[in-house]
Amino acid sequence: MGRFAKERNDYLSSPDMIALTLGRIVALHLSRNMEVSHYHIRARLGSIIDQEPGHVPVAVSKEMAIAAMAHLNRCPG
Repeated sequence: MGRFAKERNDYLSSPDMIALTLGRIVALHLSRNMEVSHYHIRARLGSIIDQEPGHVPVAVSKEMAIAAMAHLNRCPG
């Protein structure tokens, strides 16, 4: 992996970026009067990861969603 790619991955996996990503998902759900739970957040991240580029309805990139999902997978549950 190149230095830029590693630095970008470290940046996306930082606690601040994880919080921003999860916050955007929660804000989207609240603005649409949707339920917010661990399950719903994971489902939305999964749908962002599976979406075609440019078709994501919330300002979360595929890379951001992957980093946030990886973080959630590391958390004891």
